[in-house]
Amino acid sequence: EAARMFIANDGKGHGTTSIEQIAFVYGRQAVVVSIDPRRVWVTNEAEADGHVLADQSARKPRGPNGETLCWYECTVQGGRAGSGLDVVQVSKAVESLGAGELLVNCIDCDGQQDGFELPLLNMIKAAVSIPVIASSGAGNVRHFTEV
Repeated sequence: EAARMFIANDGKGHGTTSIEQIAFVYGRQAVVVSIDPRRVWVTNEAEADGHVLADQSARKPRGPNGETLCWYECTVQGGRAGSGLDVVQVSKAVESLGAGELLVNCIDCDGQQDGFELPLLNMIKAAVSIPVIASSGAGNVRHFTEV
């Protein structure tokens, strides 16, 4: 909700969110925001409705109908519901509010042990200047060297 309020307020904080309050009292280094995105498959850019896209054509998985484009929707309620916000929107918003690190848990990779969702992680790292922690997906030591 903090990111949604920030976006709705034209990129300005209110000073009342937990992120802002903790960062003010303890410093940015004390604020680690967990982001739990999931893939939303689309057949073309227009279907993405302005969300930042990842091209999955060079790798698996593909969408249920063979789609190779997706955007990453941040989830709420432990991954049970979508927020309608993409991972870049949320990452930039929480960084601006005072987050010092992002912990990224791609729901699609959780427990799969097939490696981290590299397009997602690269997208976030390009959007923010704070550390991005990869969570979910690793199955062997090599996966840690890929991030």
